[in-house]
Amino acid sequence: MAPRKRSDIWNHFTELEDNKAKCGYCSNKYSVAGGSFGNLRRHLKTVYPAVIISKAVVTSDESHVDDPADDGPPVETLIVPGTSGVKPSQPTQKQSSIMHFMQNKKPMVDSRSKQIDEQVTKMIVKGYYAFSIVDDKEFRKFVKMLNPGYELPCHQTVSKNLVPKLYNSTLENLKKKVETARAVSLTTDGWTCINNRSYIAVTAHFIDGDGTLCSVCLGCEYFDQRHTSDNLAAFLKKIATEWKLNNKVVAIVTENASNITKAVGQLHYRHIGCFAHSINLVVQHSLENISVIVSKVKKIVEFFKRSSNALVKLNSTQSQMGLPKLKLKQDCVTRWNSTFDMLKRIVSIKDAVISTLAVLQTEIAVLTPAEWDIVEKAIDVLQIFNEVTIEVSSEKTVSVSKVIVLVSSMFQTIETYVHDISLPYEVNQLAISLKNQLRKRFSDSEEN
Repeated sequence: MAPRKRSDIWNHFTELEDNKAKCGYCSNKYSVAGGSFGNLRRHLKTVYPAVIISKAVVTSDESHVDDPADDGPPVETLIVPGTSGVKPSQPTQKQSSIMHFMQNKKPMVDSRSKQIDEQVTKMIVKGYYAFSIVDDKEFRKFVKMLNPGYELPCHQTVSKNLVPKLYNSTLENLKKKVETARAVSLTTDGWTCINNRSYIAVTAHFIDGDGTLCSVCLGCEYFDQRHTSDNLAAFLKKIATEWKLNNKVVAIVTENASNITKAVGQLHYRHIGCFAHSINLVVQHSLENISVIVSKVKKIVEFFKRSSNALVKLNSTQSQMGLPKLKLKQDCVTRWNSTFDMLKRIVSIKDAVISTLAVLQTEIAVLTPAEWDIVEKAIDVLQIFNEVTIEVSSEKTVSVSKVIVLVSSMFQTIETYVHDISLPYEVNQLAISLKNQLRKRFSDSEEN
């Protein structure tokens, strides 16, 4: 083999036969025909930009010798081509650390930069972050520390370019996914947001080829028209046409309002009333039997929500009594189980609430022992409805197949309370009302 060349490039490559050189880092082979080392230098600058060509020395399992008896500084060694021995080299600067490599600002490949742009956009969209987060100095500094070669886009680029681009690509992917569905069920609901703007959302549910339940939001749109059955029917037909679902819809699940029910009928789709919404109507109607007591509980909760001093005293009282520090829960008029949660929570810290109100000497009306007993018994009666509501709120399983079983369970459970003579009068009336409402709304469930 020819004698060793004097160029520093050979500190990083091993000369082979047939005018080839092998990289000491990745073992790739490159041609050195004609004595040109340009391709070797380009390889190092492109793949290993942190390597200092004139100083770094390639070491390998063959060339590095560990001497445990040597207490001095490490001496790097080189294999001299054409010899069998190992020749110590002069002490040189150590190879650059990984931190030096990370801090070496090298322009990022365009494809990689686009991938990171897309991930940043997904983070903003899914986390509901403001677009201006990409302009935050500390966030930009954080990203620069992770990868100096990546340049964050400004918030205008995110809002006007990246988000629309991500939306369009996601839309196309979902349309392809929905097209593979053989049968689709739709759920729809409308609401008014805090700024008094009305919206309607439609979601498609189907089983894919792997047997997995898939849910895709087809639209969540501002709806400025009157909520008549004709307008709602036109909106649903538009969504079904856009997604090519006109001949695939097997059923639409909605609330029980007459306008949306009539709209589904106009489209000749099978209509199924929302089971959870029906349960909500059953319980809300029956809670009128204990409305006075519920109102008193609600005023107590509102008092502790408004007064920070009262809340601090309540927490202190719970600690003194050895009770866990629990916050009172406030109900929401549109969700019956929020009332259930409110009653259950105040009963769990009843002693602390009574003691705190006594110490503060407020004008808030405290529940009598009989009323506390009514609340506790009402919780027992309502427990089955809470469990059923939680069960049918699943997003990962098909819940309509459970309706008949759950209705039967509610009927059987409530029947035991109707004939329980030990219950307070108000709770017994609550149970009777629940039974009558169940019969009114679910008596034909097995015939549906």
